[in-house]
Amino acid sequence: MKIFIKNHLLIIILIFFVGISGLSAWAGCKTSTAYYEERSSVMALSWSLKPTKSYSDLYFGTAAGSFLTSKGDDLLLIDAAGKPIKRIKNAEYSLGDGLYEYTENDQCGIKDEDGNIVVKAIYTSVESFLSGYTIATDSIGSPRLMDKKGRTVFYDKSANEIIHFDGTTYLIKTSGKTTDMYLFDAVTGEKKKVPSTISDLESDDNGGYIAYLYEGGHCFLKDDFTPAEDTKLYKTVGELSEGLRYAEIFEGQDADKISKDFDENTTKTTCGYIDEKGRLIIKLPYYTTDRANPFSEGKSLVYANSEIRCIDKTGNILFNLKTHYKNDDWFLYETVFAGGLAPVTLDGVHYGFINERGKFVIEPYFTDATEIEDGRSIVKYRDAYGILNLKEAM
Repeated sequence: MKIFIKNHLLIIILIFFVGISGLSAWAGCKTSTAYYEERSSVMALSWSLKPTKSYSDLYFGTAAGSFLTSKGDDLLLIDAAGKPIKRIKNAEYSLGDGLYEYTENDQCGIKDEDGNIVVKAIYTSVESFLSGYTIATDSIGSPRLMDKKGRTVFYDKSANEIIHFDGTTYLIKTSGKTTDMYLFDAVTGEKKKVPSTISDLESDDNGGYIAYLYEGGHCFLKDDFTPAEDTKLYKTVGELSEGLRYAEIFEGQDADKISKDFDENTTKTTCGYIDEKGRLIIKLPYYTTDRANPFSEGKSLVYANSEIRCIDKTGNILFNLKTHYKNDDWFLYETVFAGGLAPVTLDGVHYGFINERGKFVIEPYFTDATEIEDGRSIVKYRDAYGILNLKEAM
């Protein structure tokens, strides 16, 4: 046998390499076939705009059916089919209300769709317009509130933060010998001081407040900043949608009687969905969740314990999906149903669209997918952006 191998070594080596080459070719052919089959399936979907590498980014415009993309130093406003509507020169981002951020000498300003300068580029940042107002911050970190014509509505050199609160109301945080907070109405100019026992404040979307207390935890307050009736102490409070909001409730704690040994890091919690009065309507079988989405079309998607659980407004489980995601950020994005469909990823990398029964009506082909607006979703497929028309699937 040794003599045979010695005499035929060259032939054996050649046969070995030919075999390896054949296996590689077969594997390559199989991969290529899978790629073309997938691409064929993707291209067969209903598209408003098929995936194209012509755009480096793509996002929804403020007007229905409009989209924005970068083109060099400009912003290009296009329709759903990719047809150009308008080019806004030297613009970086849409701020809403037909206004755009532009930069000059590393400073930010605001211009309109026709390129007219509304606010000169003298700020380090400008935020999106909400209810007709924007927040601009100067080089020393002082914020100011401005209207759509660039007029200053509020400025106080002691203010170090302005936060949109609700409608035309803003939360002002000041610094000095003491840190004070007050609510400012941009229309009337009215100011309302926030009690010093409150560390932070937000709207409860129902005419009252959600306060974060210096002692720890959140609670609901009435308009006069007194605790709402029977309010509990919460670790987390979500947004109100369809009469319900997600909350994590500290066990054995009331907002008006917080025990001396309370520690928000060690106190156990009960999580679920509460109504507008803070009553627990749906109790979830977890102490916490990765993400509990707002209700939409009578359903919510809850991410916890390596699964996505879909529930209705009575807490009934409609379906479960097992997840095997590879990073810790994917579930942070809000996922809601629209027209009976929702964008979902099970691995944090590939996105598809499920129906109300938890079945993928569009397989997870995409590396990104937005929420559904007006029956469309912006998706990314192999470094190319496209606009899916989901109205047929709905």
